[in-house]
Amino acid sequence: MPVTYLTGHDLNFHCIGGTGPGARSFLGKLTVPEPVMSLPLAIPESRRCRTRARECRSMAEHFRVHIARDQLLKAAADYERMAQEAEQREIEQGLSHLRAVAVTRR
Repeated sequence: MPVTYLTGHDLNFHCIGGTGPGARSFLGKLTVPEPVMSLPLAIPESRRCRTRARECRSMAEHFRVHIARDQLLKAAADYERMAQEAEQREIEQGLSHLRAVAVTRR
């Protein structure tokens, strides 16, 4: 199952334009305070993509400029599509794992 390992300082993301200086100045920085001791968390790809899609939709609500709002909504739709694809892969991998466990227990 594809997973992403995140710590507190990794929770910054930008929905438009990657992570270059233009994206940061346009969208601002979404940060979560760094915990004193951070442990890596295994987050399924589908959940990570859905979280980003929700964040993009939420940000789009605050924009009055149609181009920016449309770009955020497009990014949200792309993240939602990626989440669905990742979810299918995760289901297939889970089924493959269950089949392998069933064969080894015989």
